[in-house]
Parts: sequence; C-alpha cells; structure tokens
Amino acid sequence: MSYTINSSIRARYYNQTPRSTSSIKYIVLHYTANSGLKATAKGNANYFHNADRKASAHYVCDEGNVIYQCVPDTHAAYAVGDKQKYTNGGAQLKGKCTNSNSISIEMVSHTDSKGNYYIPEATINHAVELTRALMSKYHIPSSNVTRHWSVTGKLCPAPMCHTSEGNARWENFMNRVKGVNQAPQKEEEEVTQEQFNAMMKEYRKTLQDNDCNAYSAEAREWAIKNGIVTGSGKDAKGAPNYMWGDQLSREQAVTIFYRF
Repeated sequence: MSYTINSSIRARYYNQTPRSTSSIKYIVLHYTANSGLKATAKGNANYFHNADRKASAHYVCDEGNVIYQCVPDTHAAYAVGDKQKYTNGGAQLKGKCTNSNSISIEMVSHTDSKGNYYIPEATINHAVELTRALMSKYHIPSSNVTRHWSVTGKLCPAPMCHTSEGNARWENFMNRVKGVNQAPQKEEEEVTQEQFNAMMKEYRKTLQDNDCNAYSAEAREWAIKNGIVTGSGKDAKGAPNYMWGDQLSREQAVTIFYRF
C-alpha cells in the first residue's frame, strides 16, 4: 500500500445513522473541481468539515501519500443525491446507485494554463489503489465502480467523462482497476553462486580499462610516477592498463600503502 488513511477530519454533514457494510454495492469516483495548482486532499477534507453545505464524500486523495477519510464506511455520505436537471448523456445508474449503497472517492483536481481541469497521475494512482482495496474489502465487482456522471448526469469527474477523450481516460482508469494491460509480474529467479560469480566477472571487465575522470589527472600522474600504481597488462590501444575504475582489494590496498 503506497498510502495511509487519515480519519482525523470528519465531514460536517453525512448520514448519522449507521448502515451495514453489506449494503455497500457501488464505488463512485468524483473530482473536487479545484482550480489552480494548490488544492490538496487535506484542504478539501477541511472544506467538508467546515462548510455549511450538505455535501461530503468518504475519501479524498491527492498526489500525496495521505488519503483523508471524511466519512466512515459504516455511514452514507451526501455525495450522489444531487438532482441534476440534465443528464448530459449519463445517469444510467440513477435510482440504482444511491448514497445509501455506495462509497464515494474524491480525486483532487487542478487546472492548466488554459483553465482545463486535470487530475494528476499520482492522484489517479492512489484512487486506483484505494478502489481496488475497497472492492476487495466489500466484494464489489468492477462493473459497480462508476462515475458521478453515470449516477446523476453531473459532469464529474469532468476530466473522465462526457467527451470521447474523457471516456478514454475513464476506460484507462478502469483497466487499471481491473488489472488489464498491466505488465505481468515476473517471478524472481534464484541466482546460484556460480552464476553470480560469472556476472561479477563480466561486470569487472567493464571497469578494467583506462577510462577515468579529468579531476584525477594530477593524482594519477603522481601515483604512476611514484610507482604506487603500476597497472596490469596493456589496454586495447597497447598502453599500460591501470584499470582506474576497478575494485580495490585489501591486498592491493596494503601494497599501495607499502609502496607509498
């Protein structure tokens, strides 16, 4: 898990009557509609806590590694009960997905130089991970992970709905939730001592040449002149091979100290 849950900031308004977690059938994704670049999950959690507005969500996530839980899962948030006049091509789940049987996740948004809303990739990553965790915890199928837009027709989350580009982003989000097109995890192969020795031998070959940095020129010249470093054999150009980048054994070290 790449995040922690902070439940210290509770929303001012949510249904105070507890519900059974077996009633949770849907997960609904939202965006905060924040403009600029400074909005945070904590700031939005404080908004739910302080604002005199009957609105709330269970979780708020941003680019940071702390997700704020503003409403307990055992209570309904006031998140998808809005009465939209226009469906905007959505609202397929109207009357099916409700505050009472859903968990809502807010993704903190920003706006670019043209005023277009976007949700940072790190925020999406946290939302995907949280969604997957909640699906597992409450046995919710991916078909019941949806957008606010699909519930009431509200254009939310705006960067992931209504337009072909927005729908493509949502499809990508859902593919990640379902684990589709994810790179398969390779099983770690056990390396034998013989294989490790062979790999180290090949690695050392890349160090055993005269490649070096300019800053050490004076010191290298001094070491050669005074016989401290004598090298071993010739390099590809026929020059003495001092192997400047190679490892230094204790035997080599004491020999250098002795010569000095």
